Amino acid sequence: MGFYIRKAFKTGPVRLNLSKGGLGLSAGVTGARLGLNTKGIYIHGGRHGLYYRKYLKQERGSKSIGKNDRSHNPGTVYLFRDTGVTFQRSSSDVYSRSQSQTILPGGKIFSTSILAVIFLAAITFFLSFVDNLEWMIVPAIFILLIGILGIGKNIKWRRKVDKKLKNVIDRTENVKVFSPLDLDKIEKVPGKWMKYLNARIHAIIGEMAIRDEEIDTAQTFHTLDKYVPVEPNLKNQLRTEMFGNLIDEMLEDHLLSDEEEKQIRSLAGLINLSEETLAIELERLNHYSRIRREMERPLEEVNPGIPLVRGERAFEIFEHARLLEERVLNRFQKDRVQYREMGYQIDSEGKRVVTNRRMLLIERGTREYRLNRIVDITADPEAGIVEIVLNNRKSPVLITVEEPLLFAARLEKIYEEIVMSR
Repeated sequence: MGFYIRKAFKTGPVRLNLSKGGLGLSAGVTGARLGLNTKGIYIHGGRHGLYYRKYLKQERGSKSIGKNDRSHNPGTVYLFRDTGVTFQRSSSDVYSRSQSQTILPGGKIFSTSILAVIFLAAITFFLSFVDNLEWMIVPAIFILLIGILGIGKNIKWRRKVDKKLKNVIDRTENVKVFSPLDLDKIEKVPGKWMKYLNARIHAIIGEMAIRDEEIDTAQTFHTLDKYVPVEPNLKNQLRTEMFGNLIDEMLEDHLLSDEEEKQIRSLAGLINLSEETLAIELERLNHYSRIRREMERPLEEVNPGIPLVRGERAFEIFEHARLLEERVLNRFQKDRVQYREMGYQIDSEGKRVVTNRRMLLIERGTREYRLNRIVDITADPEAGIVEIVLNNRKSPVLITVEEPLLFAARLEKIYEEIVMSR
């Protein structure tokens, strides 16, 4: 049985978002998404510190919950600038993976040598028009013919190799087995074209083996190692990228279930790579595994270091927390479109304590929010933000902590097990 991952609530680039505020749908890729929620249709885009959201159509009857809800002005584009006040660099950046893709040996029709021959022929043709150098037109034509023959030869091999590659892929998809019999050698195939073929078989068949549950993953990678030789560095890069891509897909919701962790750890052994080669990816896996265990940990009473009211018990302490405000940093107009550049600024910072009654921010003074007023909790790990909507409060409470998922999960656990059980 092959290794296989199935994510709930996701089909390709489409995501379903569930919250107490209702059901939402978004589609697209990282950096550019079209969404639908209870407030209307919107476009969300941007990456690396600059984002925008614009509502194209607002549902009738929807009401603004405060200054952070901009659906009442669909003609304005809001840009979000990273002001550096959140903690996202301490968590997400450390465990984020480079998105650079492995460069495979190319089956180029116009190789460097062919381009050099054509360039030499062009120079020779030019010189043949100079006085007393007409005799050079003959060698120029000869050189050009060599270039044309080289192009024709490369086209021939490209077609043969691509046809062979397609046959191997089609057969593997049909019978769900990758066999050495599929690799009958093309007679006198040039070395660069064999490298091109082997590299693509490694990349495509390897990807199929870890995604098709009917293909034996371990056997396929063993066959690839034995019958489809590629350079060790290239093989390691290809398989590390496959492994990392699967972790990325698992962590699109920023959560890692116990079953997913077991699957990905079993895959690490099936693809025949050492722990040293997968060190960065395994570190990411360990990080999110720790987060999951912390999120699932039973509630235990802790000493908050401050006096509490009678009957009040503290359950969670987050040493570094900031209360943020979202403000307009800049306004401008372009092509009749109004733009607002937004950014977070620190309102206060200190220790965050969650009790069975309150959420406290302890600094020089103490700021508190009653848990029974919570309407919704939303975590955005990429931005390092937790947004808490409170009853009878116009704008959400914006908090940044080093582990926003953990903070949101523990706060919700306290809310559900203690506040809602009363």
